Amino acid sequence: MADLDKRNAKKNSELIRQGIVQCLTLEAECEALRGSLAESQGHGQKLEARIAEMTADREGLMKILAEKDTLIERYNALMSETLDRTLRREGSASNQKTESYPARCSSPTYASVSDPKSPNFRSKTSAKWSRDCSKTPETRRADV
Repeated sequence: MADLDKRNAKKNSELIRQGIVQCLTLEAECEALRGSLAESQGHGQKLEARIAEMTADREGLMKILAEKDTLIERYNALMSETLDRTLRREGSASNQKTESYPARCSSPTYASVSDPKSPNFRSKTSAKWSRDCSKTPETRRADV
């Protein structure tokens, strides 16, 4: 019986020792997980701050893009207005000087070359035609 008690005591001691080792192992794992959690939370906060920063940057860039688009629209409107004024001014000037241009400058072939809507626009120009008609409103329009 003493032998049985001794074996039971030894077995119980071993179970207690294993329980303590297991408890210490779990405690170490728990500490490691707490550290990892704290690190992950810190990293998460850094990412959230970066996201907020990038969102602010994006909003700023969108404002700049909108301003750029507005400037482009204003530039296009000004250029269109300037071109219209120039064409009107040249049109009124050409009405007064039409008689002095060579006859071939107003022919359909040459007129279509200087008309930006024409498929022949600037494709059939010749040195002689441009020399003879260099001061016509059509050639000025073709150069623009």
